[in-house]
Amino acid sequence: MVENNKKISGLAIGVLIVSNSLPIFGVLFLEWNLFSILFLYWLENIVVGMYAMLRIWRAELPPKAPIKVTKITGETYIYKVSAYLSFFLVHYGMFTFVHGIFIYMMFMPFFESLDWVLIAFLGLFVSHGISHFKNFVGNQEYLSTSPDKEMLAPYKRVVVMHLTIIAGGFFVTEVGSPIYAIVILVILKIFIDLSSHLSEHKKYAKSRK
Repeated sequence: MVENNKKISGLAIGVLIVSNSLPIFGVLFLEWNLFSILFLYWLENIVVGMYAMLRIWRAELPPKAPIKVTKITGETYIYKVSAYLSFFLVHYGMFTFVHGIFIYMMFMPFFESLDWVLIAFLGLFVSHGISHFKNFVGNQEYLSTSPDKEMLAPYKRVVVMHLTIIAGGFFVTEVGSPIYAIVILVILKIFIDLSSHLSEHKKYAKSRK
């Protein structure tokens, strides 16, 4: 069983690297520009949120800090998983919307075409799906996590990654958006994504020992 899990983890890592490398192909051969790349990474936030909701719903451990509500009658009850899902949907949805507006306002002048970007988006969707079903479900990582923990997890990844990417985006514009600078930005994103992926699943493994 352990050997099979290693193969599954290797598959997820391989697909992650390949799907995240598609923008390099786009930059070199399809004339993708900075906005194309940043818009793709913003779309990935939506994918992250979708799978996060599945993880919140599937997590088996009880919340470390349950949300309690006391009615006027004095009756106290604990929120169910549906409450965590609802809160995450609203809060993360607003977060993603504001982030998207920021990307649009700051980098829209570099817009050209997004046709091929949607194909790369499907690649990232598949990559996150394989990681979810092979690692989180297949390796039973859901047994060692709770709804509240999974509700917060996407923010750690999104904030660190996109602060870095946006800072890199400003640097790329300052140097005139040469192809090599955009490629370096994509490689940086792959490195951050892979490091985050490995760190996340190591934590699941440790918590189950």
